[in-house]
Amino acid sequence: MGYNYYNYLVFIDASVDPTALFEELAKKLAKFSTSRRADTLTISIDDWKLFVHYSAEPHVIIEAAEIGERYNKPALSNAPARLEIYAEDDPEMEYFNDVFYLLELIDELKGTSIFDPVSGTFTDKREEKTEAKPKLQISARDYSVYDDGGFMAIVDTAAYQGFVSEDWELDQIMDHFTAAMNDQHMIIWQANNDGGSQWNVSLLDAEPDSEAFRQFERTIMVTNGMLHLCGYDDLTMAAQFEDQKLPSKQGQKLFFKLENGLYNICVRQLFDPGESNSNEDEEADFEITISAAQTPSAPAAKVIWSTL
Repeated sequence: MGYNYYNYLVFIDASVDPTALFEELAKKLAKFSTSRRADTLTISIDDWKLFVHYSAEPHVIIEAAEIGERYNKPALSNAPARLEIYAEDDPEMEYFNDVFYLLELIDELKGTSIFDPVSGTFTDKREEKTEAKPKLQISARDYSVYDDGGFMAIVDTAAYQGFVSEDWELDQIMDHFTAAMNDQHMIIWQANNDGGSQWNVSLLDAEPDSEAFRQFERTIMVTNGMLHLCGYDDLTMAAQFEDQKLPSKQGQKLFFKLENGLYNICVRQLFDPGESNSNEDEEADFEITISAAQTPSAPAAKVIWSTL
């Protein structure tokens, strides 16, 4: 069986005891169901498996030096061992968050350098700490978000605490949303005056030239490398049931990746919420642009654009 999903190479510097590093990683993964056979650690999530294989074969340091020369990473010439990460098929990217969590844990380990052989990029940030922060890079992308209640949100699901009460009331949950905004864990707005729809949302990589019916800007803190789009249904399920976490299974694909930090989010609504549930055809209902922020927004008094 070939494994074509989530392939990464983690090069281990010669100054690090690879056996101790492998043991430390196994301990950090205690929240998952894991098993170990020889030099391979298997992480089981539901019926899906992710593998971390340790290798110190002679070809490892040769390949590390070649990759280091190609990508201007001379330190790799001193990496005689590596971890090889691969996984079972995940075409819907249901387990992307779990893989990202694993990479974050590895990035915390001393003497590691994470390489993505598919894109030819390094995901570790260790060398960037001494360099000027690069210009924010955003990849344009379109999303389709189902919402039955007329509210949309951008959420740091790693920091946001969704549960409120099994018998929450409307005022209570609106206060909860507002408090989460002021804690920089979410941005939520009323999308329509007459209920929800299937919203078309465009994340832009440049300033738009289209005319918006209305727009707002607000800051949010990223703590785990990504933000998720969430509809009212998912938010209220998480508010009512403590075991319902965000993102939902259906919402796991509605993410955009960002480095941890504070960001300013501009949301532009392209239709009149008092006259229509959405734009016609496949046109965008909302456009989102993102920029780095230095200071958080002033405290909000209520959910943005709320008529309640």
